[in-house]
Amino acid sequence: MRGQRKLSVLLTLVVFGCSVAALAAGGTSARVWTAATGPTITASNHEGQRKINGALDGYTNGDVFTYAEGDTIAFRFALAADGAASGNFQVRFTTNDPSGCLFFLGDSFSLGSIDNNSGVSPTVTLVSTATDADETVVTLHADFSDAGSATINYTLTLSLNAGDCSGSSQHSRLANAPSDGGDFGNIGAQNVPVPANKVLVLPNITVNKLVDRGNGSFVPAFAGEYCFTLDSATTQCTDVNGSTVFQNVSPDGNHTITESQNAGFTFDHGTGTNCTFSGETATAAVAAGRPATGATCTFYNRLLAAPSVTVNKVCSAKAATTDRFAVVLNASPTGDVLDCGGNAQVDPTPGQAYTITEAGAGTPAADLANYSIDYSPGCSGTLINGQTTICTITNTLRAAPVVHVTKVCATDKAAPSDLFQVKLDNNNVGTALDCNGTLDVHPAAGADYSITEGAAGTTDLNNYEAPDYSTDCTGSLAHFGDSASCTITNTRKADPVLTIRKLCPGGKAATGDRFQAKLNGQNAGDPLDCGGSLAAHPGVGTAYSVTEGAAGTTDLANYETPTFDQGCSGTFTHFGDTATCTVTNTLKARPKLTVIKHVINDNGGTAQAASFIITVTGSSPDPKSFPGSETGTAVTMLPGAYSVAEQSPSGYTSSLSAGCSGTLAHFGDTATCTVTNNDVPPSPPPPPPPPPPPAPKIDLAITKVAAPEPVTLGDNLTYTEIVRNNGPDTATNVVVTDSLPSEVTFVSVSATKGSCTGTNAIICMLGTMLKGESISITIVVKPTRIGSITNTAVVAGSQAETNTANNRASVTSTVVGPFTPPSVCYVLTVRPQSLTVGKRTIVKVTIRERGKPVSRVVVVLRGKGIDVRGRTNAAGLVRFTVKPGRPGILQVLVPTHKTCRRQAIGVLGAFTPPVTG
Repeated sequence: MRGQRKLSVLLTLVVFGCSVAALAAGGTSARVWTAATGPTITASNHEGQRKINGALDGYTNGDVFTYAEGDTIAFRFALAADGAASGNFQVRFTTNDPSGCLFFLGDSFSLGSIDNNSGVSPTVTLVSTATDADETVVTLHADFSDAGSATINYTLTLSLNAGDCSGSSQHSRLANAPSDGGDFGNIGAQNVPVPANKVLVLPNITVNKLVDRGNGSFVPAFAGEYCFTLDSATTQCTDVNGSTVFQNVSPDGNHTITESQNAGFTFDHGTGTNCTFSGETATAAVAAGRPATGATCTFYNRLLAAPSVTVNKVCSAKAATTDRFAVVLNASPTGDVLDCGGNAQVDPTPGQAYTITEAGAGTPAADLANYSIDYSPGCSGTLINGQTTICTITNTLRAAPVVHVTKVCATDKAAPSDLFQVKLDNNNVGTALDCNGTLDVHPAAGADYSITEGAAGTTDLNNYEAPDYSTDCTGSLAHFGDSASCTITNTRKADPVLTIRKLCPGGKAATGDRFQAKLNGQNAGDPLDCGGSLAAHPGVGTAYSVTEGAAGTTDLANYETPTFDQGCSGTFTHFGDTATCTVTNTLKARPKLTVIKHVINDNGGTAQAASFIITVTGSSPDPKSFPGSETGTAVTMLPGAYSVAEQSPSGYTSSLSAGCSGTLAHFGDTATCTVTNNDVPPSPPPPPPPPPPPAPKIDLAITKVAAPEPVTLGDNLTYTEIVRNNGPDTATNVVVTDSLPSEVTFVSVSATKGSCTGTNAIICMLGTMLKGESISITIVVKPTRIGSITNTAVVAGSQAETNTANNRASVTSTVVGPFTPPSVCYVLTVRPQSLTVGKRTIVKVTIRERGKPVSRVVVVLRGKGIDVRGRTNAAGLVRFTVKPGRPGILQVLVPTHKTCRRQAIGVLGAFTPPVTG
């Protein structure tokens, strides 16, 4: 214990490498020192500074005293060299004292100034710090650049427990380094004693805390309950005994101790040893020494009165006169029930958090959802003994329930002045709303409500879809302050739609026939094909009427008067109305020629009407050839020119009525032809027949031009062909064939004589042409591709040609305009290009698509007396063996696919016409 320690310190100089006295208390044995050669460093005069009565005194190599624990002690020694030299040496001081205490702090060595004495001063640096037994060893390095000497200063610091060490062997000493000594000479015994028994012990201050917790007696404070601060710097708290000790207090003299305040308690009084009190502040008088003079201070605190809260009830108004309000403390009712303006006192637990709320009371109990409730700051918190506060609970009655109604029009209104009347439970509320208008509706609290609408202004709700009501357009608002949003959305129905349908029960007169629907005299949409339909939009409230006009290739004379059903006229009264108008065009019957055969046998003849074979020439006559009939034979055909001829038995004359030739221009046209045959008296035997005349010869020539040049894509291109018979004889059965190129679509064809049929391969039957006679043919097409288009026409007759070079004419046109993707078509190659009447010939037709052969394609050869078909093989080839019996044009057709060029073969009895297409 302090005051009973025996201290003795022996400063010992240990020199490694030379013989010296053994260290006190069993020091290490000495070793032989080998002196350095050359310049030498000498260490001498190792001293420590004394402190007497608290004041620093001179340096000594004897006992260093009197220092207190924690003090720092200054030391010095001299280094001298007789030339340039360097080496390591050590400072060794007591750290871990053998008595079991810490003397000098091991890391407290601090190298101070180097004060020159003569010559040059050395450079001294710290090499390392280590521990050896009870010593800390600091290795230093000294370096002289030349001869000189200096005083080296350093300090060490005593631990706060240095006074507890026993004996007087504590020290600081110089020593040679065991290695890397360099030029150092023998340092010798240079110990500076620092006796532990002369170190002053620092005093302690003990602080006790006693507390009266409300029962009139003082007991020790709990661990950590109170804390104390020494000299406004160091704070420590009570231990389990209600005490704390400030150790090693310095400097000597008075020190203040203050305490932390524990909520709910107050300082009562204080007592102590070497301790006085001024209010809650204690002053302790202490001094270091052997022994030290300490102090004890005891603080007494007592508990304050219990806390309380005054609860005041404030109301703006009440939802019901019976509403009352129960006071609730920490979720438990206190038993206090307040009316507006009332108050009560609540006692929360000291030091614990509390919350004061309220609950509905009265009969029936108040529904707090009808109020907004405000709690003042005093309605929650923590109160300790001695504290009071006020809790004011303010109830403000909420606004009446409200539904915010918004009118939304998803589309335009049917009429600008349309308005919508909001209804609450089927009763009108407020003014009628326009689109995007709003209105607040106030149903009763707790009652079911339903918000709907009715028409207002010019509104006819039939013009709108059924209103869409959002979820909250029906429901119940239970409390004051509740609100909801009701959105009523009206969507105007679509514009009235009139669907116009086109029906053609008997088909069309021509593939290009179209019908233009007209709404109130104005074209409605694109022309309709049979079976087509379109949607028209008459206005609401306006009468409408549907008619039609011709379009495309339509000639309405070919059709019966169109019928319009009841939906084709009327008035739409509302948006969203619909109707269907069906316009029916019935194709008239095919033109009909009635051929009557009348036979007169007044000269002994016996022939009957059926004895005469009658032939009708025209556009697809049916039947084409038939026996005569007194009652008449009905022949139907397509519109166009026709003529009647017969093969009459000998012995009869023949006469044809005016109706036996002419033109049936339209479907539905009719004519009657009467062919009369009268027998003649027998004639004498005929004279020998004259020699047959020479076969007639002809020279048919054709020329062809196209306009305009160039032509714009999509515009009309007109081909004009002039056919002339240069003689010398009359040409019969003159036929012109023009296979239109695939790059055009057919528009129209006309001729100054004869008739023309077809839309791709056009055949014009010109009949008989006298020598020198000319006939003009006009063909109108529309180009479908840009680039060059070549069109070829061929003319042929029944007689032998004197010049075949002019039987064919071609013209090339340039089409300009936007690019149109090329059509995918079959390319036909036909060999040979001409046939001879009566000669059996093999015709080879090859079909390719994009350069590759196409197999299994049906190919048809059709002409006068020839109608055969075949299918291509894997090489795209089909062969036909034909023997034409009459001159004319033989068409090469692919019924199932478009061909890039139309092909035809000329068949003549006296020459080989060129191939067209």
